[in-house]
Amino acid sequence: MSRPIKKGLSYFPLDTDILSDRKTRRLFQNYGCEGFSTYMAILCEAYGTTGYYVRYTDDFCFDIGFTLNLKEERVREIIGFCVEIRLFNRDLFARQGILTSFGIQSRYREINKRSISRISPEWEIREETAPIPTVEISVPVTETPVFAPETSPKG
Repeated sequence: MSRPIKKGLSYFPLDTDILSDRKTRRLFQNYGCEGFSTYMAILCEAYGTTGYYVRYTDDFCFDIGFTLNLKEERVREIIGFCVEIRLFNRDLFARQGILTSFGIQSRYREINKRSISRISPEWEIREETAPIPTVEISVPVTETPVFAPETSPKG
């Protein structure tokens, strides 16, 4: 029997400047570490289960709250703020109860370029104010010679 195809990802990239992002700073300013850890838990859930979104339900709020030792109502409040500051797409959240964003979907596409997994057309976000820039860096590689001292056999 073959192994089932995993929908979600085993890892996701995290930008090193995430703490400098204005939206993240607003989240920190209003909710501190609780807000940021809730946002990170949602990203882990989205990338890990479906790859690019997660359904917002009461059970979802309970699960995130349980994991982070937060009350469900606090999780709902933080998620509402994340939607308000556009860490998650407002339209999909309001219409379908989906937590996703252009950035989440861009990273998912980049990771899955060679995969048959695709974003559902009804949930795909075409573009937002500015796409996430990607920078390719070329790193020169040089071989380092190995020198081993010669030793004479003792006999």
